[in-house]
Amino acid sequence: MLDADAPRAQTNAGWCGLSSGYAKRGASMAQTDGRSVERAGVHAALMILALALLPIIGARFGNADHAWVLTLVERMADPKASPGDVLVNVGVGFDATFAFRFLLAKATVAADLVSAVWAATFVATVLVLWVTYASARGLAGATVLGGLLASAMAVTHGGLVYGGVHALVPEGVRPDAFAVPMALWGLYLVAIRRMLVSVLAFALAMVANPILGAEIAAVSYTSAIVTGLFVRSRRSVLGNVLRAVACGALVAGCFAVLWLVPQAHFGDVQIAESSLFETLALLNAPELYYTKAGQKLPRMVAAAVLMLATLWLLVTRIRRAGRSRKIMTLLVAVVIVTALLGLNLWLVDLTESRLGIEAQLLRLTVVTEWVAILMLGWFLGDLLAERGVLAIPLVGVALIANYDAFAFTFAAVLAAAVLMRLLPRVPFVGGALSLGGR
Repeated sequence: MLDADAPRAQTNAGWCGLSSGYAKRGASMAQTDGRSVERAGVHAALMILALALLPIIGARFGNADHAWVLTLVERMADPKASPGDVLVNVGVGFDATFAFRFLLAKATVAADLVSAVWAATFVATVLVLWVTYASARGLAGATVLGGLLASAMAVTHGGLVYGGVHALVPEGVRPDAFAVPMALWGLYLVAIRRMLVSVLAFALAMVANPILGAEIAAVSYTSAIVTGLFVRSRRSVLGNVLRAVACGALVAGCFAVLWLVPQAHFGDVQIAESSLFETLALLNAPELYYTKAGQKLPRMVAAAVLMLATLWLLVTRIRRAGRSRKIMTLLVAVVIVTALLGLNLWLVDLTESRLGIEAQLLRLTVVTEWVAILMLGWFLGDLLAERGVLAIPLVGVALIANYDAFAFTFAAVLAAAVLMRLLPRVPFVGGALSLGGR
């Protein structure tokens, strides 16, 4: 019997040795994958820091309304600056940018104004790049390379002209330079259901720009509520809705503390409603307020093309990966922003409501632009991994396209990618850099 069982014992020993070998090989591959992921993270961090230097290298100090903001900052830092200037005397009062100007003025105590502005520009750019990279990876499901491409487009894209929307990384330090990344960080946290932390992000955004921060917060929590109703999750629908409502109430309280109460006590005298439209809206900058009036047809077409292309990519991502609540949150946010543009048409263009002028809903187009960049980063990263060197020209075109041309380039890249699927596949040699992996 011992002899009869010997072959079986040898066989079992062989299987145990084989399993042990596979286990060791698996552990070695896991360590290698871990090191690759770590290296990719280091590469991504270095690339983000390098990209953050671009706005400083090409900075135009004091350009456009940057000169006006810095003049007010200089007066707040030194009460003797620009004496007798009526506009400065009025402008230093309390408004939506007061906290931002106050903090920047305090920063000039440790350094001169130019150094403080450059340091603030670098910090603001790093925030935008980090939020864009993390969101492209965590929400859109982009590869490391796709996340870096999205970050690069956040720097190179100058923003739509429609609605006077500035770039995610503006030319100079403005309140939006800090309000936008903080508010988008809040949207990212809402999408991954880190609700309490999102309240902190939106509060920081409202310190820089209370109105813009509150509006993006409203879009984010509304998206979470709608997504919670239609996307299945482990937790109850009621719990998801209640958490979003509770956090929205906290953000509303922050908005009251940071804007409504100070505005009631320290705000300037309001302009008469007739003068408000004649001077501020029509003469000063109609493109900032009016959905149709003051907008040129190419601007409106560019905005429409960007929204349609973004929605198409979001739907494509959902069809590939299923109804993920992260992607659904972004999709609902874009739909809400589109609906708010229609509301702005009614409030400003048709009824000439003061509420529409003060809300400046057209500025919310920045949410659509950001989501477009996230989804395009995901799309190009996967396209490079699939089609290799054939996709490189499309990436280059997407990186250099600017302002309204970005929207048309976005659509052209998608059309070219559809045609590219008819061509044979070519391997991507850059995959050895560990940037093309997940």
